[in-house]
Amino acid sequence: MDCKLNTIVIYTKTNLLIKQVWKETCREILGANYRGEITSGMDGTHDEESGHYHGRALDFKKDMPEDFWEPLRKRAQGKLNKLKKGKYLVLVERTHFHIQRQKNSF
Repeated sequence: MDCKLNTIVIYTKTNLLIKQVWKETCREILGANYRGEITSGMDGTHDEESGHYHGRALDFKKDMPEDFWEPLRKRAQGKLNKLKKGKYLVLVERTHFHIQRQKNSF
């Protein structure tokens, strides 16, 4: 999975887990050749409380048909719930997917 040009990602354990789960989920649903793209890490403009500024959130490109958005979100959320018992949030935003570890879930 590549990063969009000029994207700044700090590969904390959290962000590595997020990236791996998203990659696996996309390949399961969209096919083994799906590459994907990280569109935001610590860069960009985010809410003051965003996990982006603390190495616990990544955004991913929405480059697949809309019919796949909710199945991708649900499967990724399910995988993260199994691994970390609800400490992660997977959202379908207007322009991207957002995945973050919840605040105070260390």
